[in-house]
Amino acid sequence: MKTASVVEKNFAMLKVHGVFDKVAGIILGKHEQYDDLDTGKQLLDLLKEQLNG
Repeated sequence: MKTASVVEKNFAMLKVHGVFDKVAGIILGKHEQYDDLDTGKQLLDLLKEQLNG
């Protein structure tokens, strides 16, 4: 199961390693077992937070 905290950590790791500076685009899919841990945040919300909007 993918939880919001796991996804957030993964996005943070990609940011730290400079991956977002090297790509022209990002494709997000919907994971059926994604658990937002009652935060209401979807994957795009978490990604935007890492990219500062």
